[in-house]
Amino acid sequence: MTGDSDFAYAQARIQARHGTRLTEQEWRRLEATHDTAQYLHVLRATGRARWIERVASDMGSHALEARLRAEWRAYVNEVARFLPNPWRPALAWTAFLVDLPVVDHLLRGDAVHSWMADDEIYAPWCRTDASERQRALQASPLAALLLEASSGMPTLRAWLIVWRRLWPRTSTEQAHALEEIVRAVAEHSTSMRDAEAPPSAELRMALKLRLCMQFRRHFETAAATVAHLLLEALDLERLRAGLVRRVLLETARADAA
Repeated sequence: MTGDSDFAYAQARIQARHGTRLTEQEWRRLEATHDTAQYLHVLRATGRARWIERVASDMGSHALEARLRAEWRAYVNEVARFLPNPWRPALAWTAFLVDLPVVDHLLRGDAVHSWMADDEIYAPWCRTDASERQRALQASPLAALLLEASSGMPTLRAWLIVWRRLWPRTSTEQAHALEEIVRAVAEHSTSMRDAEAPPSAELRMALKLRLCMQFRRHFETAAATVAHLLLEALDLERLRAGLVRRVLLETARADAA
């Protein structure tokens, strides 16, 4: 069993990174930029520059998204190394959150998009034959998820089942704290699918506020680390949207010229 004191080192490292998150004023300044180059220039002057160290303004949208997914995976694995050994597998599992939409698409048997077949992570899974595709996924690091998702279960729910299974033996308090975060994410996911829900930006802000509260409330626990990672995921999602929107607009203008 791991106690709160085991997370003191991790909390210090995570707190430093948490403090570099953009304020709403910084986000507004960033989102007021007109093109990709300016967006990247403004972002590089902030504490978020590490996300775009290997991003260039002339990247296509698919290459850009692949780079941001790679940065997310690398960051999750970096944070996981800060933690006590028993918690590392559970935290490392969060790296696969960015892959769930593609896995869900492939498991449904939908057509493979060219960008998926060109992606170094997804290409091995993009088999035309359904049984070959299934075998390729079963040979991937996501094999445990497929055992749950094969019954028709949504991939996010299957991911959660595997994630809970990876938790080491811990205190009731810490388990409850993690379940609070699971509940916040599940409610957010449900709301995002509700046609009568508030705009997605409002829903993401509501989730952000809940996660910030959990981060402060569960200082020096696994829950604080998970809350931090999910906040990073929300920021990266917002950053991705800003960049891809500008890239696509510039591509459309160039094609129209």
